[in-house]
Amino acid sequence: MPQINITATGLKESVNFLYNFANNVEPIAETILDDLSIRMQSYMKENLARWLYPKRKNSENLRDNVLREKTSKLGRSVVAKTSYAQAVEKGTKPHKIVAKNSPLLVFQGKDGKTVKVPSVNHPGASGYPSQFFGQKSFKRLEPEIDVIIVNAINKYNTKSKTS
Repeated sequence: MPQINITATGLKESVNFLYNFANNVEPIAETILDDLSIRMQSYMKENLARWLYPKRKNSENLRDNVLREKTSKLGRSVVAKTSYAQAVEKGTKPHKIVAKNSPLLVFQGKDGKTVKVPSVNHPGASGYPSQFFGQKSFKRLEPEIDVIIVNAINKYNTKSKTS
């Protein structure tokens, strides 16, 4: 397990360190959350590449829209910002797809020929639960959490010694 390095030679130094540390908990927490969300975003994108790309030609759009957001001072989220991200993860029931911005849907059929129709009955999809979004990415991140926390504290500790 990683260790936090705190060096204080006397009572005054120890009290000053604890006082300064208490006043800087928020920036340390922000550093930890930023580092965790950067890592989580990276893992989600890697998992998308591994599981979706071989199956779907246009999945780069989903990967490119996995974004980190600062939701509040101490809030971070990593989300896939596409209209269909949830359908990819959780699947869909059978549904009708109707052309909206043009009179016809145009796509390549199973036989490789171009198909042009005003609508199609989509059979539904099973989705890829836990393959790449939250669960699998977080499982990969879990062993690194303590290291990220300790590194943020040690980074602060180094700064406080030079200040």
